[in-house]
Amino acid sequence: MMQETKDECTLGFDIDGHMQYSIGNIISLMQISTFKKDFLVDPFTLHDEIRSELKLKIEDPGTLLIVHGGANDILWLKGEFKIFPLCV
Repeated sequence: MMQETKDECTLGFDIDGHMQYSIGNIISLMQISTFKKDFLVDPFTLHDEIRSELKLKIEDPGTLLIVHGGANDILWLKGEFKIFPLCV
């Protein structure tokens, strides 16, 4: 996915989480889309890659991030992965 999105300047983004058995939110699924392809990301198995490679892409000021339900998604990214997207 990172190879296929490296030259993309626009990403669609959505996070699904679970709160029933936790104090905070547990991110259970990330959905990332380009104009050509959709990706489903398992945050449990790819935690390190999300905190490194995906973090660089999301925090890049040249990446327009279109977020569904953005208020919660941005908070969850910051809390669980220490990813701080540029919010306009």
